[in-house]
Amino acid sequence: MKMSKATFTILKSLPLFTVLLFVVLFMTFGKNITFDQLLNYTPENKLLAAIVIIVMFGLKSLTVFFPIMVLMLVSGAIFSTFTAIIINIIGVIVCISVPYFIGRFSGGEMAEKLINRNKKLRLLSDYQQKNRFFFSYFVRVLGFLPCDIVSLYIGSVKIPYIIYISGSILGFLPGLISATIIGYSITNPKSPAFIISCAFTVILSVSSFLVYTFIIKRKNKKT
Repeated sequence: MKMSKATFTILKSLPLFTVLLFVVLFMTFGKNITFDQLLNYTPENKLLAAIVIIVMFGLKSLTVFFPIMVLMLVSGAIFSTFTAIIINIIGVIVCISVPYFIGRFSGGEMAEKLINRNKKLRLLSDYQQKNRFFFSYFVRVLGFLPCDIVSLYIGSVKIPYIIYISGSILGFLPGLISATIIGYSITNPKSPAFIISCAFTVILSVSSFLVYTFIIKRKNKKT
C-alpha cells in the first residue's frame, strides 16, 4: 500500500517533534539538575551505574541544552579514570548518534532550516563540502555549537556515519579526557590532576574561540 504524501511528511516530522518535546520537558523540569543530584541518582552497583549514565547520554541528546560535560564529570567521579573514559566514549557515541539519525531521516529540509537559524553553523557549512571527516572533527574541537544541533545538521546532509563518528570522537577526545580527570579528582581541587585538567579545558575553550574568530575574519574578507 502506497503511503500518502501527508502521512510521509508527518512521519518525517515526528522525530523532530520528539526532540522539541524533550526540550520543553527539560526547560520545564530539568534545567536546574546539578552534578550532585545526578551523582546521587546513579546506582551504587557499577554495572548499573554505567548503564544509567549511558542512558543519560542518550536522553541528553534529545534535550539540546543540557551540557554533556556534566555527564562526563559524573562518570569520572564514579569510576576509575580509564573505565570512565571508555564509558564516556560509549556515551558520546550514543549521544551524537540519536540526533544524527533523526536528522538523516528528516532529510535536507532540516539542514536548510538549521543553517538559516544558526549563524555559526552557516559560517562553517562550507567546510563540510570540502572535507567531511575534517568537518566532523573540527566542529567538535571548536565546541561552541550545541553538539545535538551539529549532529542533526550532519545527519541531514547525509555525511556517512562512519566518517561522522570517527571524526566526532577524535574531536571530542581532548575535552572528554580532561572532563573525566576533573570528575575523578573533583573531591581534591588542589591536586595537580584537577588543576592541569581545568587549565587544559580553559586553554581549549580559548583556542576554540580564537579559531572561530579567525574563521569569521577570513570569511568576511572573502565576502
